[in-house]
Parts: sequence; C-alpha cells; structure tokens
Amino acid sequence: MNSNHLPNPNIGHLFEGILESLNQKMSDALCDLKKISEGMPTLYEAANHAITGGKRMRPLICLLACDGIEGDSSKILPTAVGIEMIHAFTLVHDDIIDGDELRRGKPSIKHLWGDDLAILTGDVLFALAYKNILSNLKTDGIDRGRMTRVLELSSEACLKLAQGQVMDISVPIDNSWKDDVIKLKTAPLFSLASTSGAILGNGSEEDVKCMEKFGLYLGMAFQIKDDVLNISGNADRVGKPWGGDLKKGKFTLPVAHALSGVEKEDVEKIFSSPERESVLMRMIKNRGSIEYSEKIARRLIESAKQNLRAIKRKDERSALEFIADHAVKRGE
Repeated sequence: MNSNHLPNPNIGHLFEGILESLNQKMSDALCDLKKISEGMPTLYEAANHAITGGKRMRPLICLLACDGIEGDSSKILPTAVGIEMIHAFTLVHDDIIDGDELRRGKPSIKHLWGDDLAILTGDVLFALAYKNILSNLKTDGIDRGRMTRVLELSSEACLKLAQGQVMDISVPIDNSWKDDVIKLKTAPLFSLASTSGAILGNGSEEDVKCMEKFGLYLGMAFQIKDDVLNISGNADRVGKPWGGDLKKGKFTLPVAHALSGVEKEDVEKIFSSPERESVLMRMIKNRGSIEYSEKIARRLIESAKQNLRAIKRKDERSALEFIADHAVKRGE
C-alpha cells in the first residue's frame, strides 16, 4: 500500500506501529520452527520465504477492527499473526496447484524447493497459525468464549477456502458466472480477520455482523480485482505472470462477462481452441469486460465501507476505508 496516498499522517503512524509489532511477532512465531529444524534448515528457510513480503492486509484489518471497536489490539497479535499464516499457507499450496513459479515478484517455494517441500511448508504454516491463535486463550483480558468463537470461525474459513479452491479448478464450462467462487476463494480470510477483530475487541453482535460483511465484500472485490490484474495488469507490478487464468481456462468474471450471450457449444469450442487466449482477450476488450468487472468491484467496496459504522474511532475507520479503496486501486 502506497503510504504517499494516505488520507492523513495519523494513519501512516498507525500503520507503521501495527506493522512493526506484526512483523516482530511473525518473526518470533518462526523461532520454534528454527529450533526443531536444526540440521535441516531448509524448512525454516522456506517458511520464512513464504511470510516475507506481502501487504499484511488481513492482520492489519483484524487489529484495526479490534481497536476501532475500542478493544486492545496488542492483546490479539497472536490471532492476527495466525490469520496471516493461514493466508501464507494457502498461497504456497495455490502455487503448487497452479504451477506458478512466481509469487510477489520472487520465485515461489514450489520453484525454489519443489512440490514436496512446498507441501510441507504449507503444512507447517498451517500448524503454526493455529498454535498462535490458540495461544490467545491464555491471554489475560481475553474472554474464553469469544476466543473459542474465533477458533471455530477460523476452522470454518479454512473449509470455505478449500471449497473455493476446488471450485476454482473445476468450474464447468458454461456462460453463467456465479459469485460462489469469489465468496469462497478469497473472502473467507478477509471476513475472518475483520470479524475476529470485532469479536476480540468485545464488540456487540451488531458490530460483529457489520465487520463480517465488511470483510466479505472487501474480499469479493479483492478477488475480482485480482482476476482483472491477471488479464490486464503489469506482471512486474502484480508479481505474477500475466494471463495465467486465461491459459488455465479459469472462468473468472471478466471472462464470463465477455462470453455472456454466447451459446454453450460455442463457449466449449473457444475453450478447447489452441487460440483460446487470443480469442478471449479480444472478446474481453471488445465487450468492455474489464471495465464491467472494475465497476462491480468498486460497488462491492462501497457496500463494504457502509458497514464501517461499527468502528467508533475515527483514525481506525479512515485506515480501514483506505485499505478497502486500495484493494480496487492496485495496479493503477
């Protein structure tokens, strides 16, 4: 996130303070792995590689939601770190499934160490994620019932992520796009982050519902923007190869819009054609499918921001609005 575009200096200081604490806690979380990996340092190196870089959007949202509800985010750092580690583990496994050699502009773990170690790295990050979240049960001032609810939501989010990934790789070829994939592939972790912050910040049930919706709509918009950038973005800025979704025949929103009104038999011919990428790119351009998808993403962000009425503190609300806006301005 470009700090030059922050609405006011207070938010910049807010981000800096939270990120400093987050990164230190992330580093501490790998210490146990470093100890047990003595003599076999590769697993530690791979896990460290997986959590290095990134915007830390999900843990930032979690901690800002907690403080914005007038809770104490310093007490829930382990939960925020756990959510980021779940995210990191999904990226490692995604790269195996998609065969991607780049992640965040650098070689993926799959590319550096192969599928076997990448799978194990993802497994380790998943275990460390839950170890960190569970550790919050021992924190003074954290209600055990609320913490148990966050643990249950974490498990539900992981199940949704797996379901979304299955849908992503097995969407049938037709021209009726549904939002199930974006609801399940990316949104669950954003929603987990915002909801967990509200719950652990001792928010009311209304606050929790608002922040759940904030994360859901933000996550859906984020995925749509990802799908747009995969087609129209600069590979160096996006950090992944251009056009990967078209090569794999993924039925994203821009593709679905471009194919709307096309007979199913013709859709199947396009997807089975060796010129699929060029044909789809031409249809996407001619039918304004990028612009359409961007409009849907912006609409979702506006819906997300309407739910920030749950956030009582002005700076935290402004920071969350900035994160939401940034989600659909990436690549600009």
